Amino acid sequence: MSESGKPRTIHDIKSLGHSDRRLAERQAKALAAKVAEARLTGVTPDSITLGQVFDRYRRERLPALREKYRRHAVTRMSLFEQAWGRGARVSDIGQSQIDRYSALRRAGELSPFDPEGAENRKGKKPRKVRDGTLAGDFRWLSSVLNFARRFNVNGRRLLRENPLHDVRWPKEKNPRQPVASHQRCTKTLEHTDEIDPRGRLRCVLTLARYTGRRQGAIAALRASDVLLSTEAIRTKLAAVGMDERIADSMPDGAIHWSAETDKVGLLHVTPISGSMRAELDRYLRAHPRIGEAPLFPSDEADGTPLRTDVSARWLLDAEAAAELPKLEQGVWHPYRRLWASERKHLPPERRCRSRRQLEGHCGTQEELSARGPGHDPGGCAARSVEELRGRGRDLFLSSQGRLNLPAVDTLVQLCPDPSPVRVPRGNPYHTRVGSVGGPRLVSDL
Repeated sequence: MSESGKPRTIHDIKSLGHSDRRLAERQAKALAAKVAEARLTGVTPDSITLGQVFDRYRRERLPALREKYRRHAVTRMSLFEQAWGRGARVSDIGQSQIDRYSALRRAGELSPFDPEGAENRKGKKPRKVRDGTLAGDFRWLSSVLNFARRFNVNGRRLLRENPLHDVRWPKEKNPRQPVASHQRCTKTLEHTDEIDPRGRLRCVLTLARYTGRRQGAIAALRASDVLLSTEAIRTKLAAVGMDERIADSMPDGAIHWSAETDKVGLLHVTPISGSMRAELDRYLRAHPRIGEAPLFPSDEADGTPLRTDVSARWLLDAEAAAELPKLEQGVWHPYRRLWASERKHLPPERRCRSRRQLEGHCGTQEELSARGPGHDPGGCAARSVEELRGRGRDLFLSSQGRLNLPAVDTLVQLCPDPSPVRVPRGNPYHTRVGSVGGPRLVSDL
């Protein structure tokens, strides 16, 4: 008889894939032990609770996360346990639980900050959240449940399915993604020394403006990560297993961004522009740093890097001193978006940092305009239109045979006549490039 009390049929019999009797007996005993354990404890895939999944996640997955993401994970586990309880069965999670959690978070009744308890941090109070925050919470929970689906306990998956795969959670309809302007950056830089006389804020803001890096990665820079000579760049490229020949395309220097401080764990060695080099030289002359010392030390201890919350507060104070309006939902990230938006006209393969390190960096459009026709940033611009036209293939093609688009952009800006700008035959891009006087057709000679 089967467990349901019905007579067994041929469909209840499964092959073990072998004819070894002793092995079959051992497998049958192991299976019987598992069935007995499940009956005794009542633990089956359908009875796994949220607390059991979180406990397994804490033991198996949490130690592998970085400190920042561990804190976020612990906070979210606490929120879901408060809303649904540790004893809630995962298989019972459905649309009603999603809606209840969302309502509590929107009303501010469910928050990681306890206004009257010891967990309250720096006076933060519970606040209402937008749909984007809710979507982030549910995406994280879904990733934890997917982990449980893939995790085996005694040869059996902890969960059979992810209950969030067939429910709907809130999505942000009007995401706030402010982009700072170059004028905002310039005005803010004029007041940075009032906020931080040691010059750290000014240099950090310049790095964010001209490298597009996250604030955490910038704050974690070491003195040895700043490579101001070709020999230093070549040494670093060789040490990290990259092509040392690309050091020749970084005339103004480069910065080594370690994988440990990158959000997705990627290592980069990227060139810097002339403006960035000048700012780094100014900062290092006033505050010399060598070796593994933090490039931007904190006020509390010289051997620890500047905290991101401190630099964020400084930036807001500098923008307020410049009488600039606060960018809603943005502190440092709008300056990263400014860096990215200035490169929208480039082909996709030239927007990434790894591609830019092969073809050099001329700076922003504002930099090119401010330099004028007499400046030559790393060979991207010549001193006159005639010289630009005369340099031919060496100017417009990089060492990899790619069209040097910043050079073409500069030529278009400096060229007063409306005739098409012509570049060497055989270039991989045939497109229009923008200029002050309107578009110019890039065509073959």
